[in-house]
Amino acid sequence: MRRAATLPALLSAGLFALTLTACSGDDEPDATGGPSGTTSSSSPSSSASSAPSSPSARPTDIEELVASLPSCTEVWVADQPLPTDYAGCKVPGGGIDLGAVLECVDGAGLAAYRDRFWARLGEPVEDSGGGGTQQDPEYATAVGLCQGE
Repeated sequence: MRRAATLPALLSAGLFALTLTACSGDDEPDATGGPSGTTSSSSPSSSASSAPSSPSARPTDIEELVASLPSCTEVWVADQPLPTDYAGCKVPGGGIDLGAVLECVDGAGLAAYRDRFWARLGEPVEDSGGGGTQQDPEYATAVGLCQGE
């Protein structure tokens, strides 16, 4: 169903996003209508000090996020409640499951793991067994209800 992302792929995606964020404000117009940072009165030292002081994500933030993820074997246990804040987990072997959650029409969320386990956030995990979620009529019903069908 979903594939686990490796830590290097996640870090690369995060660094790419950080690069885009860092570059996004360079060509925005200032109050005079011209691009910011291009006025003739700006000196290199004054333009550096006029940069926004909002905190930006650091690569260690991504590492901390990954480190804080629980093990998938701890999260996806049949009959145990799936955390309401589920945002992914660490798979055996060092990768991560991105924790894609289907947003339901009632505001709840429905998640699945490895084409076997599934649950609404905060509710007990269901085990579809050997047939997988695609063969599980209860899962099909849960998806339909989630989507308002």
